[in-house]
Amino acid sequence: MRFLVYIAAAIEIFGGVAIQWPRTARDGAFALGSIYLIFALLWVPRIVAEPLVFDPWGNFFEQFSLVAGALIVYAWSRGGSERPATAARLGYIFFGICVVSFTMEQLVYLSGTAAFVPKWIPPGQMFLGDSDHDCVGARGHRSTFRTFGPSSVSLALQRCSSASACWYGCLRLSPIHIK
Repeated sequence: MRFLVYIAAAIEIFGGVAIQWPRTARDGAFALGSIYLIFALLWVPRIVAEPLVFDPWGNFFEQFSLVAGALIVYAWSRGGSERPATAARLGYIFFGICVVSFTMEQLVYLSGTAAFVPKWIPPGQMFLGDSDHDCVGARGHRSTFRTFGPSSVSLALQRCSSASACWYGCLRLSPIHIK
């Protein structure tokens, strides 16, 4: 069983490295999309066994969002015909559905989400946890119902990276981490 973990890790490393350059981005996206599709499908038996429990659904959509991202990269790395644009659009729709799931997860587990926010950050944990799911939901709506091009995707990635860096900085400055 351990060798399967090593194989999955090697595929992820290969895909992550390959996706960095235009010449190999398509191969990297295919590798990453394939392995994350397998990971997503591993949640289907739990969904079938417990369809009213949200946890397996949320876990499925977390993995499937990575499949959607790989589909978008795969499509855009192919070039300028209508077929890649359709595949990319499908990836955007899949990702938008996943983000709706993320929003639902944050609503279901709002107190858990709020607990991740340090208490010292104004205006408070519950406000920031609640506003976070509003922003996630808005991003899901935009990616599902609007057509994006590469420049819009790049801008969205820059914004998400900036927000993540900001939150990471706030958490690292938290009194919990200062010793």
